Amino acid sequence: MTIDSRRLRRIQTAKTLAAIGMSGGLTWLAATTWVLRRQAVIQQGGRAMPMPGLVLGCRPGPALHRRVRGAIELYRAGALTRVIISGYGEAAYARSFAIENGLPDACIQLETQARTTLENLTFSQPVLLSNPFWLITHRWHMPRALWMCQDLSMDAHPYLLNSPETPGNQARALAREGVSVIHRWMERPLL
Repeated sequence: MTIDSRRLRRIQTAKTLAAIGMSGGLTWLAATTWVLRRQAVIQQGGRAMPMPGLVLGCRPGPALHRRVRGAIELYRAGALTRVIISGYGEAAYARSFAIENGLPDACIQLETQARTTLENLTFSQPVLLSNPFWLITHRWHMPRALWMCQDLSMDAHPYLLNSPETPGNQARALAREGVSVIHRWMERPLL
């Protein structure tokens, strides 16, 4: 990450926090409500033909393990032709985890530059070759990820992961996602 991109990210974060603070938290409440409403209407993407899958990166740990397990589930069901694992520091870790858990190395491709969801999608676009693909991420993350796919004219089919995490972990994830949605709103208005 360059100094300019770090500076830009700090500025964006400051704007997001200012919006939350100036609204007395109402922007965060609106954002988390949007996430909850959108995830309630998202249906599991059904396709008869196998297609590639894109695992959106996150910090190594239980959440990333669950996303990789989702790719493995699709592979075992015959619905996955190959998997792209995206993320700056986590892609290699996720590849090792995938191989240890039965995903053949030959069907795994890595995208190792992305640091955000938008970058996961943008940097993976050339590898996906404009084909329909499985978007593999958690239920709480899916609304924003699909919104970005729509903006990028990507043909994403959601593969929703129901996380076995504790209610406290789910609440923290939803709270963070609310902040990320506000960040996105500030980059591009929601319409």
